[in-house]
Amino acid sequence: GVGGDGLLLLIDPADDVDVDVRYWNADGEPAEFCGNGARCVAHHLFASDPDREGLRFRLGRIEVEAKRTDEGRIAILNPQPRFLTLPQQGPRVPAGVSPVWIDSGVPHWLLPVRAVDAFDLATWGPMIRSHPSLGARGTNVDAVELGPEWIRVRSWERGVEGETQACGSGLLAAAFWAWRVLHRDLPLELRSRSGDRFEVSAEPGRDGLWLEGPARTVFAGTVDF
Repeated sequence: GVGGDGLLLLIDPADDVDVDVRYWNADGEPAEFCGNGARCVAHHLFASDPDREGLRFRLGRIEVEAKRTDEGRIAILNPQPRFLTLPQQGPRVPAGVSPVWIDSGVPHWLLPVRAVDAFDLATWGPMIRSHPSLGARGTNVDAVELGPEWIRVRSWERGVEGETQACGSGLLAAAFWAWRVLHRDLPLELRSRSGDRFEVSAEPGRDGLWLEGPARTVFAGTVDF
């Protein structure tokens, strides 16, 4: 088959947004939010109407504003992430690592490490993802490497139950941590497992953070239900 990390369903809206969106992970469970899924929706709608300048849609409980840059990249405005309280009896983490837990639409357990390529995400990801202290739904897990001019992120996603090529909400969480805790200036460049480059920025006078990155169509077809 074509494959994919999730399924997005576009529905006629009940109010003044352009479209309502429902998202299901690869395991068939609905998800509250998907950053790169939201950018894929925006890419599809912009491609369907090249004269469109901007759009708004609702993905789960979050209203998303999207735009297309002059270079053809897709950016979405996301609500401000927030820090979550680490549980007292939380999951074990690698020696020397101080975890951070952030909600960027969905929860992300960040593990700041020296080198993401050398980090054993296949072991630590599932161990942390379903730890009982993190609730029935668990959490996403991200290894984060802070470079001089960039941040690299590898993500183990719940619902996919594996490492993905890029996780938009994970990138947002990593940028929010670097900005608010380490006082890194925005905009920040982030690099995903796929090698793609993303940017997280703020807009004066606007709440939330912009997530910008590439999006492209890899398949088009028809499915009969």
